[in-house]
Amino acid sequence: MPYTWAAILSLFCLSLLIHVLRKKKRGAFFYLLLLCVSFGGTIHEQMCVVQISVLSLLTLYFLLSRDSFSAQTSGTAFLFAMLSLLVMYLSPGTAVRMGSLLSQPFLSRLTQTLGVATVFGGITALKFFTKPMIYALLLFLPDIVSGVEPFDEKISKRIRAWHIFLLVALIAPFQQAIGGFAMGMGLPARADGLAIWLMAASWVFLWVFCYRDEYILNKIRSLHLYRYRGVALALCLVLSSNFISLAQDLRIAPLYLAENRMRENIIQKQKEEGKTDIIVPTLTVKPKLLFFSDIRPFPNDWKNQSFAQYWGVNSIRTLPSSLLNDERKQLELWPKDLSALEALAYAGDTETAFDIGEIYDTTFARVDCVQKDNELAAKWYHMAAEQGDAHAARRLTRLYSQGSGVPQSYLHAIWWLLRSQF
Repeated sequence: MPYTWAAILSLFCLSLLIHVLRKKKRGAFFYLLLLCVSFGGTIHEQMCVVQISVLSLLTLYFLLSRDSFSAQTSGTAFLFAMLSLLVMYLSPGTAVRMGSLLSQPFLSRLTQTLGVATVFGGITALKFFTKPMIYALLLFLPDIVSGVEPFDEKISKRIRAWHIFLLVALIAPFQQAIGGFAMGMGLPARADGLAIWLMAASWVFLWVFCYRDEYILNKIRSLHLYRYRGVALALCLVLSSNFISLAQDLRIAPLYLAENRMRENIIQKQKEEGKTDIIVPTLTVKPKLLFFSDIRPFPNDWKNQSFAQYWGVNSIRTLPSSLLNDERKQLELWPKDLSALEALAYAGDTETAFDIGEIYDTTFARVDCVQKDNELAAKWYHMAAEQGDAHAARRLTRLYSQGSGVPQSYLHAIWWLLRSQF
């Protein structure tokens, strides 16, 4: 999963930065840091944004602290992160997304950027400060602090608890501001996880290495919950949405495996019959925790193309079993006629309604014989979102914020964003 690797790489970069700042010496580790910053920034947009957020804040802090070595170190890494951002934005895919935004006046872009930062970043920051896990980790700070030497004493004396709170709170809005200025909209929902992880790492880092207020540490030790901190942490883990989703995924794993094996048998059978355009049934059992995305009803999606290449056929697409079993005549009209899929969506199939929205959405690859139309995309996204599909609500946030297929309305965009988040 890209976001997992991005989190691991960002942790490695943070470790290298700590090592260089502690040793006060720029050697092989410093150049390895610059290499990792450049590599992470050019392969992953959210990683690039995260690096710029952290390094800019660190550079500003060290400048205000008159720590020239640290300021030059983090400042150099910041310049490499900005260079990575430039490389990222010059890439063809990003340039296409930026095309319409770059034609807007600067003041309009600035206003839109502030709006994206406030709304998207503010919600992410709110989610961070309302997570019980964060406060369970704070219970362990006295134990961690006792085993770690702080940074320079002058730095430790300058930083205060409200500094930590402010710096951590600004990470998510700043991350979203860069995304908003470049793309005119917030980063994907799954990027929130990376932002929250970064905020947590920054929170712990600043407390352990830069903040040594014994009064607050003693206050934490005096809490009744402190002696049960292990239990509190375990409860946060067990009751977290991720752990619950994992338990559900383990429960349905045999059914998920059985459906995939059935698909393989169908593909093998159709290949033996000489067919090169394969149709398989849509999965009814899908994991929630894992980064999972099924192949689509339209064969030119990149996942479908990769799947077809793996099996050595021209194309593979997936359709609901009800269409495969009862409406084969309508399949002959596909993709010129979407009536079979539309009938299924009208009957309450949320996933099919979302798929039809993507078929019409101009953001995605064109489906043969289907004319792109954001107004129709918004219609089907609305149907899916009203039935509780969070991804469809995020798509409506983008359409309303850009005025694509619907009248531009930031109030509607914020409404659907809130629906997708909560």
